[in-house]
Amino acid sequence: MADFTPTATVKTIVRKLAAPINSLTSFTALVQDILDNNPWGCTSYEKAGVTLPEVSKSSESNSGRIIHENTEAKTVGFISVKTPTPLAIH
Repeated sequence: MADFTPTATVKTIVRKLAAPINSLTSFTALVQDILDNNPWGCTSYEKAGVTLPEVSKSSESNSGRIIHENTEAKTVGFISVKTPTPLAIH
């Protein structure tokens, strides 16, 4: 497992992956595997008399960044986008 590197921003941490997640399908499968198999051994808890699952997805948001590079591969601009579905980014 890769090391976590703290950043200068409060309550933010960055994890460098050994290999990039190269497709939306791979990312979706990774999230679903975490939801199904609870690899970190999280425990359920009770709130207002209702037992909540060990792992759940509370919200989902879809965003991306389009980076414009010049012929020397230097970033000359970028735009961030938000979409209603993950497939809308592609």
